[in-house]
Amino acid sequence: MKRSLIAVVCALLAVSLWSAPAKKASVKWLSDVPAAQKSLKNKKQSILLFFTAPGWCGPCRMLESGPVASAEFAKIVRENAAVKADYSDRRNVSEANKALLREFKVEGFPTLIVLDSKGKEKGRIVGYRPEKLFFAELEKLLK
Repeated sequence: MKRSLIAVVCALLAVSLWSAPAKKASVKWLSDVPAAQKSLKNKKQSILLFFTAPGWCGPCRMLESGPVASAEFAKIVRENAAVKADYSDRRNVSEANKALLREFKVEGFPTLIVLDSKGKEKGRIVGYRPEKLFFAELEKLLK
């Protein structure tokens, strides 16, 4: 009886934590790299180019609901610029997004590429990372 009660309580707790609404930070995503370059105020700022497909990619959903939805990421974007390229609808990908995939040789989702102010790649993060690791890698790329 005690085991059953404990199992039910644990299950209810897990469901409530899983379905609890996460606090999402507001990120201003730009439509393309030239728009991001124009928005930069100095040459030390970077462009975060985020390739994602949350419609069918589990790691993309995890990254978007975790590190990318955080206040810390929103702060980084405010200090730089960010472009989001969404590939959720595989049958209806825009020509501009297809060109971005080819230009930056993206082979998997999610991929976050950090560009300097001139559009040259500084580095990339491919795949999902837990929040601490994600931000540690991102900070290295932003320096």
